Amino acid sequence: GGPLPQDGERWAVWAAQPPGPGLTARETPGSPAGESAPGTVRAASGEAYETTGWRLDGVKPYCSGAHICTHALISADTAEGRRLFAVRLDAAGISPLPGTWQAVGMAGSDSPDVAFSDIPALPVGTVGGYIDRPGFQHGGIGVAACWLGGARGVADTLFAAARR
Repeated sequence: GGPLPQDGERWAVWAAQPPGPGLTARETPGSPAGESAPGTVRAASGEAYETTGWRLDGVKPYCSGAHICTHALISADTAEGRRLFAVRLDAAGISPLPGTWQAVGMAGSDSPDVAFSDIPALPVGTVGGYIDRPGFQHGGIGVAACWLGGARGVADTLFAAARR
């Protein structure tokens, strides 16, 4: 792995995957021995770690904290399947896209889509290791529970008013 998070770093996990084209990861052609051409990602401490030649391109939706996070763990599609990558978010070629998600109930979450263009990335774990782990798909139930709770509160208020 890479270095441990440092003071002042703010990490996000961006793993949403709606239908349609999204974020892709590719390994860059490397040396004659077939190794990937490495790149470097720096931690806030200045410590460098090699990215092994992986690059991200495309758009990732629903990136909460896009303007305040310094790093993110991001799922992206590879030729072998979906994989998690660590990325430093101050790299040239990373752009939060204004107005891409109008989250009225979550306006303070700062969750726009983010565009990536040839961004160095460090693979984390194995292909499918993050999203195929037990419990990952159940995480969405928390969002549904919030909506159900909100809808129930509105319905209870309306029913109480109708009974008066």
